[in-house]
Amino acid sequence: MRVRRLVDRRKDPDYEQVTGHVKKDLSRDFKAYCTKTRITIAEALEEAIQLWLTKKTQETEKANEQPKQTSQLS
Repeated sequence: MRVRRLVDRRKDPDYEQVTGHVKKDLSRDFKAYCTKTRITIAEALEEAIQLWLTKKTQETEKANEQPKQTSQLS
């Protein structure tokens, strides 16, 4: 069970607003799912951003681990 924070995030110095534009269908589906599952948009965005950052960080680390190809001219 999630514990909801009673402190207003807008007034909490540990939080910052993130904004952007997405397609209307994606926005509607996202908001509907949040409502259906009783999760706040902020909570869902935090989870989505964290998952995205983890994925991208792993991809970058994996790419950096692979040996660089050097062109050999004969």
